[in-house]
Amino acid sequence: FSRSIRTTAPGNEGCAGMYFTMDEITPAINGGPHLRACAASGKPEMVDAFDDKTRNARAVIEMRALAIKKHITTLMPDLIAKSSGDNSPQLLVTGGASNNADILQVFADVFQRPVRCLDISEGA
Repeated sequence: FSRSIRTTAPGNEGCAGMYFTMDEITPAINGGPHLRACAASGKPEMVDAFDDKTRNARAVIEMRALAIKKHITTLMPDLIAKSSGDNSPQLLVTGGASNNADILQVFADVFQRPVRCLDISEGA
């Protein structure tokens, strides 16, 4: 999984996926079929599967990071609007995935700010 994230570039070369195995809060949607699209030609087009299966790993993590960013932006727009870089608020990540440096890097890229973890990963 981590190797798949590392070997695909941020933005997944224009490919995105939405995977709903259960109801989601953000975006508000009931569980349903997986959706995949690629914009290799500049215009997004739905696809049944990615040409390279490693894109699924990055698509899952980028989709979650973007959904969380959208949720935080809705709840606390001033916090997200603060500049990125050394003086920006840090993103605190908890839970089992916080042990994965590649997942943390995706969140840092999406949020454009430093990511920190609790010493205890099961703190979610």
